[in-house]
Amino acid sequence: MSHYAMVPYNYVDDKGYTLPFDHTKTRMRDPNYITREWFDTYFEWKQGTDGEYRLQLRQFERLPYWQGEFIDEDKVYSLAPVHIDMQQAFADFILNQLNLSKENILPGSEYSTNEINIAYGELKFALWYQQEENNLVFMKNIYDPDNEQYDKIIHQIGQAFNTELSKGKYQQLFTSY
Repeated sequence: MSHYAMVPYNYVDDKGYTLPFDHTKTRMRDPNYITREWFDTYFEWKQGTDGEYRLQLRQFERLPYWQGEFIDEDKVYSLAPVHIDMQQAFADFILNQLNLSKENILPGSEYSTNEINIAYGELKFALWYQQEENNLVFMKNIYDPDNEQYDKIIHQIGQAFNTELSKGKYQQLFTSY
């Protein structure tokens, strides 16, 4: 299990402290890619009675909803950490968005478990659940040649799904780190 903390440090006084935080409660997917937006969402500076500012975790009545993210130069849409049931829920969402039927779902690759493919005209998308990381990725089928249509559709679907997630839908299919 990993433990995370912010370490504010006052170099003038040569003093610092640690502020431990929960990976799941802060929705931190990857500590190597922390953004200012993420920091401002989950942390705040509060002035104490001594006039000093200290970094604190924001208090929420309800944690912000989980969101998917675009990775690999925005060519892949990823949802994590999720239960495997998210794969079918997201496949149904994709079918609905692209006006497709269940016949457009094809078996996965013989080299991968927990993968389904979705055919959309000449395009073939992979929806792959990576069990070790509780991660679901939506991407072009790796055997198909690059085509800018893939990026456009992945972005369109990912943004539409994030809109639904921001309304609180599908949140029960997220797990914890």
